[in-house]
Amino acid sequence: MKKLFACLLAVTVALSAAGCQKKEEPMDVFKKAAEKNAELDSIDMTSSMNMTMAMGENSLDFGTDMDIKMSGASSDDLKYYAETSTNIMGTSLNMTMFYTDGYYYLDMEGDKMKYAMDIETMMEEAEKAGIDTVEADWISEISMEESGDDKILTFTADPAKMDSYVQELLGASGAFDELADSGMTIESVSGVYTVGKDGYYKDMKLDMTFKMTVEGTEVEMTVSMDAVINNPGQPVTVEIPSTEGYTEIDISELDLAA
Repeated sequence: MKKLFACLLAVTVALSAAGCQKKEEPMDVFKKAAEKNAELDSIDMTSSMNMTMAMGENSLDFGTDMDIKMSGASSDDLKYYAETSTNIMGTSLNMTMFYTDGYYYLDMEGDKMKYAMDIETMMEEAEKAGIDTVEADWISEISMEESGDDKILTFTADPAKMDSYVQELLGASGAFDELADSGMTIESVSGVYTVGKDGYYKDMKLDMTFKMTVEGTEVEMTVSMDAVINNPGQPVTVEIPSTEGYTEIDISELDLAA
């Protein structure tokens, strides 16, 4: 009887201790993940962005898929390689981009060009295409659930605080200049980020809706972005293609966002 009592007491103490452990708050998990991912030196990511513009009964769809690999982000030996495929109304445009030895190389359907770019500018461009997260200060509501070792963060953000983010996002896609005079407003922002057991993002989803007026017509635009980070936190090998056959140009002559 004494042994049984001792065992029950031990179990009770263990359960009480477990119940007293401080549960992680969703916002704390969000902030820690953002800080840890900001320190990544390398990344291997697959992403997609789909946009739909609705004008009355008519709609127009855009889609861009991108595969990105980058290494040496915190060194002088930055290597970057990306493949993109953009589809607009059934027409596709495929591009390959890479950076090495102070030059940015671009291959658009066989039209090859290169131009000089310092590493600081390239880092800015790479950050636009890399893991760009919603800031903690923008979040109005956040919740968390656990699935195995993963923590799944679901949130909504305050649209009024996201103007600079959206300008950068659309600027990177070359769309902002076209929309700047449309009176565009952000209506809603929501997302789901999955954080793995090592604290790195595994996948990220972000949905936004906008309203604007184009030539007197009210337009509603929805944007959905998805990103999967492959083997986060692990070294990434970036294979740079041959640099032969690229024509050097003046960057000011290129009317295309990198």
